[in-house]
Amino acid sequence: MLLFSLQCNNSQTSQEASRKTSRVGGLIRNVTSFVRRAHPPAVSEANGDESKTKNRFQLVSKHSVIDPHDNELVVQLERFRTKVHKGTIDVWWLREDGGLTLLLPYLLTLPGTYLEGARIRVFVPGGIGDSVANDQKHMAALLKKFRIEATDLHVINTFGRPPSRETMTAFDQYVSRFKEDGSAQRGLISQEELQMFRGKTNRYLRTGELLQEHSREADLVVVTLPIPRRSAMSAALYMSWLEMMSRNLPPTLFVRGNRSSVLTYFD
Repeated sequence: MLLFSLQCNNSQTSQEASRKTSRVGGLIRNVTSFVRRAHPPAVSEANGDESKTKNRFQLVSKHSVIDPHDNELVVQLERFRTKVHKGTIDVWWLREDGGLTLLLPYLLTLPGTYLEGARIRVFVPGGIGDSVANDQKHMAALLKKFRIEATDLHVINTFGRPPSRETMTAFDQYVSRFKEDGSAQRGLISQEELQMFRGKTNRYLRTGELLQEHSREADLVVVTLPIPRRSAMSAALYMSWLEMMSRNLPPTLFVRGNRSSVLTYFD
């Protein structure tokens, strides 16, 4: 699961926003290089700075490729540097955010990226009955104006259904480790909080089910990032939502713009 946030002021042009988003690939490459260079802590006895050197390399030692688990991490990061032939990017545009959720996948299909030439499939929530066809026509026209070629456009009208009992059980088991236990530790989940946000929890659990149903075979999944309410909810509950939405999926990128337009079109 990857989290990405980009702020674009109203005064910024779409070209400037594009330059910002183009740094994502460089960031991933830098992280990969950092992990690959990691070694056990280096100890220097010169000038009596042994403890200082240990502290300096403490973080690096936790990501040493000598450990089999860390070696697996390197392998996973390397997948972003290996070209994918005829790849697929699934975009779940759940909220209006200025177009950033659509712009990033488009940039990843351009020459020089590991998903160059990949097809884009767009999933959006819709109504029921005849409104599904109208929603699909509207989205197709919108994508055409933005000159984004989406090979498939899906309007999903089952977001309102409750999650399955199996999904609810899996969520309850997952959050059980983060529930308040009478200690003074901050950020844990209270029973009152679970009841207060039961509606949102069910919505995100259902979204996770749809993601697994439609996007399990994609090479990259891009999803609109839910907005947390910092003053009303714990970090543990919010991160549990993201975990349930992205579990058992290919690499998943959560994206949220600030509703400042990063896409332009001409009538």
